[in-house]
Amino acid sequence: MKFNYQGFTLIELLVVVAIIGIISAIGTVSYQGYTWTAKKQQAKLSLNSLLLAQEEYRSDNGSYLYQPSSCSASSGAQIATALLDGKDNLTEQSWNFCFSNPGSDGLQIKAKHESKNCTLTLDETSTPIIRPTGNDC
Repeated sequence: MKFNYQGFTLIELLVVVAIIGIISAIGTVSYQGYTWTAKKQQAKLSLNSLLLAQEEYRSDNGSYLYQPSSCSASSGAQIATALLDGKDNLTEQSWNFCFSNPGSDGLQIKAKHESKNCTLTLDETSTPIIRPTGNDC
């Protein structure tokens, strides 16, 4: 008995489709993790930029800039206008930035993510430390 193959069997095609599905699922999860890490790093860089801008503001005016607003979408635009002459990309990020009331403990700058449960807090101390809080950080 002689068989003459002229293509793939259905089993071979199903195996290939299953392998491609597994590889794409792994790749998608990895890509989402990389983009989340990149967004957190961008927020951390913005927090450091805001700390430097606050220090410059304090050296010019004698006190920190404090805006009594919660971390909302409009607070990033207000901060960029007041401290950074509107030349920062705070409003383009998916983070909302705000300042806490500077007291004896110093200045706290916060970045809250719009949709995830993640808040990054920068404490102005001798060595500024960024602390993440929330389940998604």
